[in-house]
Amino acid sequence: MKTRKDFCSFCGGRVAETYIEKEHQIRRLCLQCEKINRDNPVLVAGVIVIRDGKILLARRAEEPACGKWNYPKGHVELGETVERAAVREVTEEIGVSPELFGLLGVFSYPASPVINIAYAGTVRSELTRDAAEVSELAWFSKADIPWDSLAFEDDVEALKQICARPDFGLTVTA
Repeated sequence: MKTRKDFCSFCGGRVAETYIEKEHQIRRLCLQCEKINRDNPVLVAGVIVIRDGKILLARRAEEPACGKWNYPKGHVELGETVERAAVREVTEEIGVSPELFGLLGVFSYPASPVINIAYAGTVRSELTRDAAEVSELAWFSKADIPWDSLAFEDDVEALKQICARPDFGLTVTA
């Protein structure tokens, strides 16, 4: 699922794939201003929230993957750090600000325009609400994770990693 723009993001001119001699590869070049136009990935950050030996998952209320489960995450915005974006997105979805344990991993796939950065963390208080993009929040033990109903490939990989890492301790208590 790659995105392609037909027009230059610098001047609005037509863009065409052109072999760039000095780079020895084909790039998307503006035919008017001759600047290279790149299709950059979307950056997403989130937190796998752990408490009382369980992992918090959110059921998606919007596309893509409406009705599927994932760990709380969302887009990183210009002007914020990745860590701040992860905390902000999770707070928006569950109503409680998470405490980060540390970086779990960075997940990217050739067929996806999204790069996902996952942290591990916990919450010390009860969840207060969910956002419009979330239809349900639920706590799952490692044995009960709905593997066949996870929204994205990075959800599967990140949850496998967190379940395999005793140093992220699935016994954190509120």
